[in-house]
Amino acid sequence: MFELHELNENSASEVLWDGVPFLQELLAATRPLVVAFDYETTGLRPFRQGHQIISCGVSAMLGKKLRTVAFPLEGEAVKALWRQVLQDVTIRKVAHNLKFEHTWGMRCLGVKTVGWVWDTMVVARILDNGCTSVGLERQAQLQLGVAPYKDDTAKKLRADAGEVEKHGANALNQLTFSSLDAQVLTRNGLDVLYTYRLYRLQRMDFQFTEANNFFNRGLLALADIEDVGVHVDIPYFRQTLATLAQEKLALERQVWRMPLIRKWRLKFGKKINIASVRQQAYIFFDLLKFKAREKTPTGLPKVDDKVLAELDHPLAACILKIRRLSKVQSTYIEPYLREAVGGVIHPCYNLHMVSSYRSSCSNPNFQNVPVHDPINGPMIRRGILPCKPEHQLGEVDYSGLEVRIAACYHKDPTMITYINDPTKDMHRDMACRCFFLKTAQVTKPIRFISKNSFVFPEFYGAYWKSIAPAMWEAAGAQALTDKTTLQQHLQAHGIVGLGTLKMDEKGYFHPATDDCFYAHIQRIEIWFWTKKFPVYAAWRKSWYDSYLTHGSFKTLTGFRCHGEMRRTEVINLPIQGSAFHCLLWSLIQIQQWLAVNEMETRLIGEIHDSLLFSFHPDEVQMVLKKAQKVMCEDVRRHWPWIIVPLAVEAEIAPPGKSWAEMEPIKI
Repeated sequence: MFELHELNENSASEVLWDGVPFLQELLAATRPLVVAFDYETTGLRPFRQGHQIISCGVSAMLGKKLRTVAFPLEGEAVKALWRQVLQDVTIRKVAHNLKFEHTWGMRCLGVKTVGWVWDTMVVARILDNGCTSVGLERQAQLQLGVAPYKDDTAKKLRADAGEVEKHGANALNQLTFSSLDAQVLTRNGLDVLYTYRLYRLQRMDFQFTEANNFFNRGLLALADIEDVGVHVDIPYFRQTLATLAQEKLALERQVWRMPLIRKWRLKFGKKINIASVRQQAYIFFDLLKFKAREKTPTGLPKVDDKVLAELDHPLAACILKIRRLSKVQSTYIEPYLREAVGGVIHPCYNLHMVSSYRSSCSNPNFQNVPVHDPINGPMIRRGILPCKPEHQLGEVDYSGLEVRIAACYHKDPTMITYINDPTKDMHRDMACRCFFLKTAQVTKPIRFISKNSFVFPEFYGAYWKSIAPAMWEAAGAQALTDKTTLQQHLQAHGIVGLGTLKMDEKGYFHPATDDCFYAHIQRIEIWFWTKKFPVYAAWRKSWYDSYLTHGSFKTLTGFRCHGEMRRTEVINLPIQGSAFHCLLWSLIQIQQWLAVNEMETRLIGEIHDSLLFSFHPDEVQMVLKKAQKVMCEDVRRHWPWIIVPLAVEAEIAPPGKSWAEMEPIKI
């Protein structure tokens, strides 16, 4: 273990109050040339008016000497020279968070940086997918042995709480040209010096060039998508927020009028809080004497949404409704209103956050829009609009992508047959077996239960003990065409109920009786893996055994996962990552095609397995056909390991209408 040390700041980086001479020297240097650079800016995101790049740090080998400088990016003379650097393809660019520098360059300097070769933040994730932090300061500490900063420049680079509450990631911090001092410039220089040194270190024996190049292209395509942004209906969201607040207030008043509130107040006095989980646990399990089924790691009875839904009491129903309203407010509407600039949100898509190498999204999170929620889903999507009033919002969605990519790993012939033969339906067949049904009895809702409560949980590593209760609950709420519930139908076939569990001397759980639903699902699970998908089961075992032997595995798209992982992670991560990479590869090609052909249609978002477009009405079918070709045919030519056909579905809204008004469209 090395000791942390502090660099000599005076010799490590130079503070230049005039960057012109240095940039002239840089532009005259021998090519090819690798340059790391870093901006100090007035905030995190540049989309709000008033944002500026205040200073620029640059680190490069000029001759045989590494020079690291930082200078104010103020005045047209220095900006003009810096634009030349950014647009010179023979100057290869490195940054720690490439998309940040690229986006600020587009917004504040009016140029797209070319010649990107390395993002030390993303490469840190590629080298260690399980790393807890890939931020520059932490990576410098871990990889270079550099002590954390001890100055107070962080205060200038932070926006105050009120500004953040109002403007989110577009908040203005304390940094201005007038407040710029040598301390800030020194930190800027050290940031870029650490970036350059990380780049040199990461390049040693680097074995993931294709993965790195792929993600670099992805970052630039995502930067373009972020720059366009997503138009939102601000008046609608404000009105919806006000309506939700009124509904929430009415429910809270209903709670305060309940007789038990006196006992509640007697226990907690002025500290009474109907949103407190600890207090809710006291009311339901101590005062009202409900039986606690599960406990938290701290030993308190659980009072989550599932528990509340099962408690037959008006207080539980009120609290559950309040929670759901609060979630819609805080998770969706408030972030949209906070992050919107001129009626447009610019979600930030990240490729450095997730151990499976999928994307994530923040400021705001546009990937968590509730799709299957029949109330909140349409409510949120109704506020998402196309870029222009005449445009049509549309979505192209991969169909069963993770199932298809999983087949490329395990190559189970039964699964491949299901994928290749459109007349066969795995989820329908499992509904028949789980619920003793004939094919004609399987309705769409029943198939949904089979798909999302049995098949997918089994694929992702759940087992009968956790699957059976959820399926039994769903069976009680779902009826056949003759109005008989699935639970009643199961009872008619000898299933007496969900049943109970018993524990053996080794601590393993077993169904208490053979005629309960637990035992039924356990038997189906055994059949599912030993008879229906034995090749898939064998792959899961051999894949995990190989991981235990080597401590790592490589995905079909060329990324490595290593370190301590649970069995479910070892099995799921390669499938989830590779599936997303199919979407990302397609996104890159489609974005490039739209730009080269000067199309009016804009790609405005990605949600793991789907792409969101703002279509020009005259280009709808042309773009849809191109998207289908890229996503289903071209990607298979690029990655021949995709041994099964891929499929997409599309939806589109009328001109000027919202995401909630989309209808299926044939390509």
